[in-house]
Amino acid sequence: MSNCTGERQLLGRDGDLEALEKWYRSDAFAFFPIDGRYRMGKTALVQAFAQGKPTIFYTAIPASEQTNLARLHQAIRDFRPDAAGDCSYPSFRVALEDVFAWAEHERIILVLEDYQHVERVSQGISSVLQLLIDRWEHNSKLFLILTGPPAYMLEHVLSYRAPLYGRCSGQIHLRPLWFREVNACWKDHLSLEDRIMLYGMVGGTPAYVCMVDPSCTVAENLVRLFLAPNAPLQTEPQDLLHMDLDDLAPFHAVLAAIAKGAESRGEIEAKVGRDIGETEGCLHTLVRLGHVREDPPYEELSIRHSRYVLPAPLFRFWYRFLPDRLPRLRSGRAEAVCSEILKGMDEYMGTVFQEACADYLWDLLFQKKCPISFHSLGRWWGLGPTVGDRTEIDLVGEEMDKSAALFAACRWAGEPADRDVLKQLVRSSHKLPYHRRHYFLFSRTGDTDACREEAARRGNVSLVELKDMF
Repeated sequence: MSNCTGERQLLGRDGDLEALEKWYRSDAFAFFPIDGRYRMGKTALVQAFAQGKPTIFYTAIPASEQTNLARLHQAIRDFRPDAAGDCSYPSFRVALEDVFAWAEHERIILVLEDYQHVERVSQGISSVLQLLIDRWEHNSKLFLILTGPPAYMLEHVLSYRAPLYGRCSGQIHLRPLWFREVNACWKDHLSLEDRIMLYGMVGGTPAYVCMVDPSCTVAENLVRLFLAPNAPLQTEPQDLLHMDLDDLAPFHAVLAAIAKGAESRGEIEAKVGRDIGETEGCLHTLVRLGHVREDPPYEELSIRHSRYVLPAPLFRFWYRFLPDRLPRLRSGRAEAVCSEILKGMDEYMGTVFQEACADYLWDLLFQKKCPISFHSLGRWWGLGPTVGDRTEIDLVGEEMDKSAALFAACRWAGEPADRDVLKQLVRSSHKLPYHRRHYFLFSRTGDTDACREEAARRGNVSLVELKDMF
């Protein structure tokens, strides 16, 4: 496994780190909730920020209140051995009151990591923090950090119903890394095509990015990470689901259906073959936890035509290729399974390439080189001219005044893109009412002469080949 340096663990987090440092330098009370999915780098970010600063770093665990109090007591003793006696604090309130009082005279960072476990065993802890913040915020130099998963933090910390609502100095949501950020980690050893394929397997979660060995081929990394005995990601999605759910069978069925092409609720229900109410309940839970996203067509507010997608490439890849092959892996058929998966990668990679193309367009916009100053990007789909016909556009991005838009087709196919692909994109774009249009045709292997001639004739077309993107 590759060495994951601190720099790589903090990839893409410079802005978050600077926000924390800016508030720390102010010497005033600060409260920052930090949320992010498992392995997204919350601990690495906080540790980098706290390095060399007076810090009480407490990590809660799913155990009893007494056990967690003992852990907090030890964290306080590690920070100030002379201030905490041998006996554990009788309550979280007493322990936190001590820390708030100390911070009246000195800058102290207090980290409550995995805060969800604290609140589960000590109901009312958020109200205690609310009272302490209200009492001390104008006379305290405390820098309070809470970390936890997004769904929990949104409901129990950031929601207007939560006791701590309105008391944050700022908040940090750790998102997955974009491909352009991950690309920098691997570009010295792997081809761009291989880099995108690996991103399609592990996505932008920093811990998974660090697991990739860029000195190995795609096939070698696939075996190392997913297929070999004790491979670190062989059961990772199952393990993540187990952290929030008990009976996984119906959730596995829904995730596998989406990963294999079912997008509408009806298609998912047909593939899953379970009670409609149970399937809807699974979808609702998976959306709440962030494992599934409900996407409407671009700029359409109604969710009536929404499609369900798996936003994390790891889940997409795993549920498409691994569940049916796990028994063969356990019988030592890793190489055969690897060959099968690689044969199916071209079909799988369409969505991944589309996301990379979106990254490219955002980069173009930030560099002020994009012919359309779009404010958002997304897929669009609607009805075609004949009954049962559907029209789709891979990427659409409109300007704020809705007068102009870009339209993009993203082709991962092995053969060069032909003129017909461009003509279809132009026809589809006229189903949306914009006065000015620009077209992007992204292709893994370039374009035919006829396609280039058509693009030159139109004048408002950019042909972009994979090798020129990053």
